[in-house]
Amino acid sequence: MARFEFATATRIVFGAGTLKEIGALVHGFGQHALVVTGRAPRWREILSGLLKREPGIFSGTTFSVPGEPTLTTVGQG
Repeated sequence: MARFEFATATRIVFGAGTLKEIGALVHGFGQHALVVTGRAPRWREILSGLLKREPGIFSGTTFSVPGEPTLTTVGQG
């Protein structure tokens, strides 16, 4: 699958291997990451592990949701 990027009111980076780019992508958004995940704990563990390697990023907060999160749901997280 090819890598692509789609930018609107938010930014979406998609494609094989792009999760490994998370470190470079999170800088500039703040120091505390709220990791919002679905029901697959495997992805939460992988993402949290990658974020922990980033200097200056705290990734201790995870929040699982059953589907696409709404702004209200993220606010609860």
